[in-house]
Amino acid sequence: MVKVHDFWIGFKQEQEIMDDDELLISKPEVYLYEIPSQKVKSGGDHRAADWDIANPTWQGKILIFMAGSCCHVQLDDHQGNIYGQAVIDEYPGSNLKLVSDSRRYFTLNVQNVEGNFRLVGIGFSNREDSSEISNVLRGYFAAEVCRKRKLEKSKIELSEASPPKKLKSNVVESIFSQTNDPEYKYIVENSFQCHECPMSFNCPKLIVHHWSKIHKRKKSPIPN
Repeated sequence: MVKVHDFWIGFKQEQEIMDDDELLISKPEVYLYEIPSQKVKSGGDHRAADWDIANPTWQGKILIFMAGSCCHVQLDDHQGNIYGQAVIDEYPGSNLKLVSDSRRYFTLNVQNVEGNFRLVGIGFSNREDSSEISNVLRGYFAAEVCRKRKLEKSKIELSEASPPKKLKSNVVESIFSQTNDPEYKYIVENSFQCHECPMSFNCPKLIVHHWSKIHKRKKSPIPN
């Protein structure tokens, strides 16, 4: 039986989950650090001084893609193999935020290729890289807040101007064509689980990209 980790080995950069035109920012060098278990359990703010900064457990590159109201963080090694991913719906937030004692290090709630989540530290060799990522993410989510406010305002104006209409359900029961995969169904609100590997996504767009790029499956339009 092929292990999940072995399944991912050999995929190159051209098979990334998202397209290049949706790339928000990337950095060629990022370092990953283990956070002591007692610090993870205690919660609260984290300090880079509590990590073994001199000995990162992994290094590679970080890519952050636009995904509607969210951002998709992808960690790749220098051969283009995916190490892990995270979905960010706010910044700073529980999935990604700066530590309390440095502007070069963050905590990241990453999902590895076995499907497991864990809180890790990530850092950069210079402050300019980390500052640029922070500024880009703050700007992205600030713009998203403005967009949502305008959308809500237009909805209110529309509801006042015309009788209410019945909203269509946004539960996606099937993303891929029935002839291609008749047994594959999604019925968990906005959470989409890949049945080829343990990775899951909270956005239908992300799972479509994942399915077509990584597993080479034909996709069909997502129902409204």
